[in-house]
Amino acid sequence: MFRRFSVLRWCLILVSSLGLVISGWLLQLLLVSTPAATFPKLEAAPIPDELSPLDSLLQAALNLAEQARSDAAMAQSAQDWSAVMGQWADAITLIQSVPTTSPQRLFAQRKAEEFLLNLKTAQQKAAGSVPAVFPTLGSQILDEQLAGYFSYMAAVGVPDVLIVGSSRALQGVDPQALQQALSDRGYAEAKVFNLGINGATAQVVNFVLQRLLTPEQLPKLILWAGGSRAFNSSR
Repeated sequence: MFRRFSVLRWCLILVSSLGLVISGWLLQLLLVSTPAATFPKLEAAPIPDELSPLDSLLQAALNLAEQARSDAAMAQSAQDWSAVMGQWADAITLIQSVPTTSPQRLFAQRKAEEFLLNLKTAQQKAAGSVPAVFPTLGSQILDEQLAGYFSYMAAVGVPDVLIVGSSRALQGVDPQALQQALSDRGYAEAKVFNLGINGATAQVVNFVLQRLLTPEQLPKLILWAGGSRAFNSSR
């Protein structure tokens, strides 16, 4: 009885093994005889021989930006930084010309933001590289205002009207508005400059006009906008 059971068990194992072998052979034969499934191939878009006007516009902006970065790495003088500023400004102008309907618009906007930050940095570097017109007077506010006035005279000459005083003059009198008002009254070529200095007292104004600037550097009309505090007294 036990031998019959053992023989039967081995027969079952042999049949199962033989079935697996036959199944594997049939599966292999089926794979070989069946043609492989075909799937659509993803091919890269063809690269045009010439760039489209839009692609050329974007590439020109990127090229200018790369040149600006290269020049900024070697810039030292105010003139160098001014050239870098011009390159960033041109790159921004080009990249902002990408149409709103273009798929490149989002990329162009992000690049424009990056270019604007770089332009701001170049402006700060250019301002910090401007050589002093004369030795410092010990006041950064006074130094900056006088440097601006000397730069103005070098560019357009001595103004026709000079505004002096403290913050009342600097913030309370708009040179452009005054210039426009003079133009409306027949003085079309009148030039106005605001030399107001925050915190300037009457003594500071007197020092600037009487001892610091020469008569050749002063206009015929000087507008002093101030208050009683300019005399260090409330009387």
